[in-house]
Amino acid sequence: MLQGMFRGHGVLQPPVGRAISRWALPEDELARIPGYRVGAEREADLREARQLYDAAGRPPIRFAVADIPTYIPSYAGQLVVQLKRVFGDDADIRQEPRTPLNYVQIAQGLLRGCEEIPMTVAYDNGWIDLDDWVYPYFHSRGAKNSFWEQPPGTSPFDPELDRLLEAQRRETKEEKRRELGFQIQRYLLGMDLKTPGKVASPDELAKRKAVHARLDFIAPQGITVWWPYLKNRTAWPWFGNSHWLAIVWLDRTHPSFQGRPS
Repeated sequence: MLQGMFRGHGVLQPPVGRAISRWALPEDELARIPGYRVGAEREADLREARQLYDAAGRPPIRFAVADIPTYIPSYAGQLVVQLKRVFGDDADIRQEPRTPLNYVQIAQGLLRGCEEIPMTVAYDNGWIDLDDWVYPYFHSRGAKNSFWEQPPGTSPFDPELDRLLEAQRRETKEEKRRELGFQIQRYLLGMDLKTPGKVASPDELAKRKAVHARLDFIAPQGITVWWPYLKNRTAWPWFGNSHWLAIVWLDRTHPSFQGRPS
């Protein structure tokens, strides 16, 4: 996806956005997780993906692509090509219109197992705080929890995940809250909570119905050019970070500033 969408100008993305470095799972740890690894280890992950797909009966893969920004749908063909390179040219992989494939359908598909693999590919501008990234989506009472329409008592979220999500809301010490955030991300990625870089046991994974419900694989890197007299410029102001402009200033003594019209 990094190569096909952004020509390599991007980074691996954990469940919390990489730009929010205070809360995002460290990149070196993420790079040790199966599916995110590179080199010879990545080839091993691809082989295992093929084996798991075959063992599941080669179910059809349907994905919807967000239409905002408008260029996102143009990546659909590239995604089909990439997936078929892994699963084989005969794999039934298709793009669906976004409207009928909503998040509730995706949630229900996860609960059913591997009868079908529904997913959506979208662009997210991200959020500011750890809680914004995890609580609304993954807590059993989260406002953006796609599983809420399931019958009462069938929530796929277990008490351990709810406990971690609630604990990070109560914690006032940043270092302790950061570690809770790392634990939440490890949980969602199917990792062992006590041993960084180690996959959880099959018995433990069976308890985690929310694992891989949402994966943020990549984040693009913006390349911006500005005059050297513009100081403290951070690219780029967007939703939730326009306050960065408060520290931008013009160095009128810089040689590049001289002679410019006022």
